[in-house]
Amino acid sequence: MQRNAITQQPRDDETISLVVPNAGRVFTPVFRKLWLSGKRFIINKGGAGSSKSFSAAQKELLLSFKRKMTILVTRKVASTLKDSVIPSFRERMQELEVSQYFEENKSERTFYNTETGSKFLFRGLDDPEKLKSIEGIDRILVEEATEISIDDFFELNRRARGRERIQITLNFNPIDERHWLKKHFFDQEIENCEVVESTYHDNQFLTETDKEQIAILKKYNYNQYRIYALGDWGVARVDNPWLYAFDVKKHVSPTPLTVVPNMPVHLSFDFNINPLCCIAVQQTQHYGPNSYIKVLKEFELRNTTVKEACKIIKAAFPHNVLTATGDATGRNRNAGYTSGNEHLWKQVQRGLGLSSAQIFTPKVNPSHTNSRHLCNYVLQEHNSLQIDPSCRGLINDCLTARPIVTDDQNKEDQLMKGAGDSVLGMNLFDCFRYLLETHHGKFVG
Repeated sequence: MQRNAITQQPRDDETISLVVPNAGRVFTPVFRKLWLSGKRFIINKGGAGSSKSFSAAQKELLLSFKRKMTILVTRKVASTLKDSVIPSFRERMQELEVSQYFEENKSERTFYNTETGSKFLFRGLDDPEKLKSIEGIDRILVEEATEISIDDFFELNRRARGRERIQITLNFNPIDERHWLKKHFFDQEIENCEVVESTYHDNQFLTETDKEQIAILKKYNYNQYRIYALGDWGVARVDNPWLYAFDVKKHVSPTPLTVVPNMPVHLSFDFNINPLCCIAVQQTQHYGPNSYIKVLKEFELRNTTVKEACKIIKAAFPHNVLTATGDATGRNRNAGYTSGNEHLWKQVQRGLGLSSAQIFTPKVNPSHTNSRHLCNYVLQEHNSLQIDPSCRGLINDCLTARPIVTDDQNKEDQLMKGAGDSVLGMNLFDCFRYLLETHHGKFVG
């Protein structure tokens, strides 16, 4: 067969040059990222129609021409391979015009590359004994990786041994922020691992109708929109939401909010060390018809100082008068941001160039009980409170905020929180609470 077209490949000491006559019509940018990665673990996370799965299949098929190898393609349940994964591989062979080099054994669920002797095994993880009998695995491709457990993953990783340049690729939609995949591969650093993230914008082969059907999710189910359109981690349903009055359709603007030039921008800070967080809001001073509260922008700044944070925030609103409120701990001196002996609100005032009248420094942070009542009342009764769709962190916090589990009636409104840099840090949510307490505490009448 001819071999002189594809010359870039995974980083090792071998090369593959395989003619793909219609290469320009079958490869997406996602394929190229996968093709160039030589890490042991490839975390292939993406939304609907992003090309993540068919690009991964293309890579495995092409690599089977490099040398003789055994490639395990798996899902949690074996029966799902027949209806989804195996037909997808057949289609990729046709697109690449290499079908003539493969023989299929349907009863054994295998493909053989007649050029190199490479073998594709399609197996389910619901029969661990059969999996343990497979030896000499060079490559593993896991489809719908959110279906498998971390124990399944560890077992697969154990099976992949005794070979050089072993690679395990995990394909998935990010359906749940609490999934072990996020904790294991995103919330900590894993050696020899590469994350490839994609959305439908990375797939140039989608039709306009395809794109419209993905984007339209925003109107009906924001969580589904996050997962399948934005490729963001989904939010698991909260049985007892802290913000029971929060409604995505009502409170998240369908289009970006614009800054009103001649109105102040009100900032609200949370002084967690890493990240330092802030939200920027414009609002009317009156209530009733034509009144509004608009959350324009969120800042989630890591590894910074208050001085640097103020430069970034001020640059976002160069022509607006600014005010600032937020975390009462800003009265503390040197909470980890500088070596000086100046409290954080003084640093904010100087960094933003504010007068004393533009700083609203609370003496104490609001109690969770009072804050829960106020936040839900404003959300329910205010004429118009909207959050810009770019404020994904705040929106996520509003959706996932929940009270602690307790039998103590005095603590039943206590917000469940984790470390500041964790999924349950709720830093932007605290900014939101502080802002409503400072500027709209009298709204509850």
